[in-house]
Amino acid sequence: MEQDLCKNCIRARGMRKAVCPECHGENVQAWLEGPCMFLCCPDCELEVIGGSFYAPCEQDDRKYELRIRSQSLTREQILAVGRYLKLPVLEVKKRLDEGRLPAKELYLGPAVSTKELLEEKGISCELYPVPPYGRYRVCRRKMEIHRE
Repeated sequence: MEQDLCKNCIRARGMRKAVCPECHGENVQAWLEGPCMFLCCPDCELEVIGGSFYAPCEQDDRKYELRIRSQSLTREQILAVGRYLKLPVLEVKKRLDEGRLPAKELYLGPAVSTKELLEEKGISCELYPVPPYGRYRVCRRKMEIHRE
């Protein structure tokens, strides 16, 4: 995996060491709500709202190829692959019979969600390229942005 972009994410680091830009006081309260950052200083009464604080994963507009690695699938698994990859079931079966494993290009959020659903059904799959977000699956601070 290339550099882990979660390491420097503003949502993961938190806002504990925020300093007031006006009076330089350290009693400032700062938090993120959606894409907005709120900053309130009780010392000088400064209140600031800023926008566009998106995590790197929220700005990722690349498509990832979700590749099925399992060649021998049960009927239920073939149905799941067709359902989750939005492919005709007969096409999935034909590809498997020909040794061409099914794949689908998806944006990050749907790709990770679909991979998890397929793995729950016992279907081995991978994302290519590997997303550079080491904490994406466990991060609860990210906003849910889904592109189709």
